[in-house]
Amino acid sequence: MAEPENDHTVTRLVDLADRMRRSWDARSDFHYVDTRQRTWETDAFYASGRAEASMLLPPAFKRLGFDSAGKRILEIGCGPGRLFPGHAEHFSEVWGIDVSPEMVRLGEELCPVEARFILGSGYDLREVEDDSIDYCFSYLVFHHLPYEDVAWAYFKEILRVLRPGMCFQVQLLGRRSLRARAARVLGSRVPGDARTWIGATIPALRAEREVSALGFSRVLTYPISASAYWLVGARPMSGGSA
Repeated sequence: MAEPENDHTVTRLVDLADRMRRSWDARSDFHYVDTRQRTWETDAFYASGRAEASMLLPPAFKRLGFDSAGKRILEIGCGPGRLFPGHAEHFSEVWGIDVSPEMVRLGEELCPVEARFILGSGYDLREVEDDSIDYCFSYLVFHHLPYEDVAWAYFKEILRVLRPGMCFQVQLLGRRSLRARAARVLGSRVPGDARTWIGATIPALRAEREVSALGFSRVLTYPISASAYWLVGARPMSGGSA
């Protein structure tokens, strides 16, 4: 992991991580993980994640030419592991990392499939070894990051932890929908720091350019909705393209 450039950067990142940790601990109610329902029964919550993951993963696999059999997935911002039952249908090992101790506690207590939960720093993947992951995945997480440069810092880390030739799939927000703009206005009503709920938007072309410049190959985007999109790509094989 590259060290932050200076003391100001360190202070800023530590402050952000502290705000995100406290904010997402305060949002550990399942509603803030999946806002489609006000209240969730545990079984229904994880069943919805199983169905959603099984819908989200295969189109990316097809675009990337990725075979998940026998592989390890790392979900960045996994929360209590809502999507883990779906991940477990495709991967042999399911790992997740989250900034919130309370989310990690809930996942370890309630998640119905075997998985490894990791408490993260909130701005990097220092807890994950180099060349140890086959697929990095993140959904409904990066658009909560208040600053765009934190996203690029995470992508540098994704490049580090992926094995050569392995892939990533990250959802980003390109512009705000009417619903998202309303959420921005009402952000102060969500527990915690509103900036860690509202987050930043990143146009797809800029995202492609930035992650390609970091050294990823097979980089492309495709839409999820009018406002959100998937960014996918691969770490190149050593000495050549992926």
